[in-house]
Amino acid sequence: MFILFEIKAMHAIAPNTHDLNVMEMLKEIELKHEALLLELDTSPNDIVVETTKSCYKEQERVMKEAHDAERRVSALIYWVLSYNWLSC
Repeated sequence: MFILFEIKAMHAIAPNTHDLNVMEMLKEIELKHEALLLELDTSPNDIVVETTKSCYKEQERVMKEAHDAERRVSALIYWVLSYNWLSC
C-alpha cells in the first residue's frame, strides 16, 4: 500500500529523495494542492473557462476512444467464441 501511495506522490509532487513518510508526503501534496488552487484563483477567468472546456473535450475524446476499443474487443471476442475452432 505504501509503495502505491509513494508512486502517486512522486507523480504529484516530486521523487521521494528525502525518504518522507506517508504523513510528510500527504503534507507536501496538500501544500502543492493549495498552491495550485491559489494560482487558479488568481488566473484570468477567460483562461480558466477555456482550459476547463478543453479538459472536458479531452475527457470526452478519451472516453469515446475507450468505448470504441471496448466495442472492438467485444466484437473480436464474439467472433472468436462463435468460430468453431474444432472444425478444422
